[in-house]
Amino acid sequence: MVNCALRPNVRLAIDLYCYREKEGLENDTLTKDDWSELEAIHRFLEIFNETTLDAEGCCTSLSKVLQDMDYLLSEFEAAGQDKSEYSPLIKRMCDDAWKKLKKYYIMTESTEVYMAALVLDPSIKWTYFEEA
Repeated sequence: MVNCALRPNVRLAIDLYCYREKEGLENDTLTKDDWSELEAIHRFLEIFNETTLDAEGCCTSLSKVLQDMDYLLSEFEAAGQDKSEYSPLIKRMCDDAWKKLKKYYIMTESTEVYMAALVLDPSIKWTYFEEA
C-alpha cells in the first residue's frame, strides 16, 4: 500500500485530492516532511520484505534462519546509528527490534540444530562460522 502511494502519479493524485477536498482533511493532508517520513518508513520496511521473501519458498532451510537474523541485526544496528535518514521514532523502533531479535538470536546458541543445519548445508559448511 505504501509502495503504491509513493508512486509519483499516485502521490500527485493524493495531494490533488486533499487540495480539492480541503474541508474535513485539514489534519490528514500530507506535508513534504510527511512524505519524506513515509519514504523512510518504506525503505525501512523493505528490509522485512526482502528477508521474508528470502525465508519463504521451497528452497529455504533452517540454515537460512541465522543468516537472516544476522542480516536483520546488522540492518537494525545501522538504522539505529544513522544520523540523518530515520526519524527518532524509527530509530527507537530499530533499537527495540534489535534487542528483541538479539534475545532470540542468543537462544539459537543453546540448541545445536542451527549449527548443524549450517554445517550440513553444502553451500555454507564452515564459512558462516569463520566469517560471522
